[in-house]
Amino acid sequence: MIRNQNPTKLTRNLSRISSENHFFNYSMIRNEFPSMANDTLDNWIGKLLPNTRLIIEPLILGCQTVLFYKNGCLTKGFYRREYESFIDLKRIRNIPHQLHLDIDVKIRGQIYHPGFLALSNNARKCPLRYLKTNEEELNFCSFQIINSDQNHYQSLIELKKLGFEVPSAEFTTITSPLHMYLQLFKARKIFEHYPAEGIVLKVNSRKLQKQMGENNLFVNWAYAVK
Repeated sequence: MIRNQNPTKLTRNLSRISSENHFFNYSMIRNEFPSMANDTLDNWIGKLLPNTRLIIEPLILGCQTVLFYKNGCLTKGFYRREYESFIDLKRIRNIPHQLHLDIDVKIRGQIYHPGFLALSNNARKCPLRYLKTNEEELNFCSFQIINSDQNHYQSLIELKKLGFEVPSAEFTTITSPLHMYLQLFKARKIFEHYPAEGIVLKVNSRKLQKQMGENNLFVNWAYAVK
């Protein structure tokens, strides 16, 4: 359980937010929605040391979205590869409109509908159309502070303290039988509360994430398994 943290300490933790990003340059929004590593699982694991710590999260069905906060105030949100807000963010019940810290921050997450998994395959191909007509039932699950140098798990902790929903996560290393987690997921023994189609393996260390690389096409430190 994550406990409330002293605001001064939280501010200190979030001070590791990077100034390298052009925070409100909306012309660069395409760069905020890369795909996960384009490789085989064995090759991806083979690039990591045995003690590499991984975070396992649900691969949630929905629309990937980036939220922009300026001085702690929500200013804009973008859907994957679109330039305009695709829904009224104020109608999503669990998106904070004002943070309790005056920080500039970019947050990546997934907008989803709890019943999305039960839709037909054709409906899943048009998530934007479906979500637009069900705005009042939507949730936002955050999974990354984009402009931060914190390790991934620490970012999840800070996001929760800022008032965001974060995904359930398992902490492991690559020496664990990773396919076991996929079997647990398929048996609905983990991540059963999400409309998910698989699991995501993420390298925890921000230093190692940078070494593995990411660009506007791929995040090489994350791998999706279905």
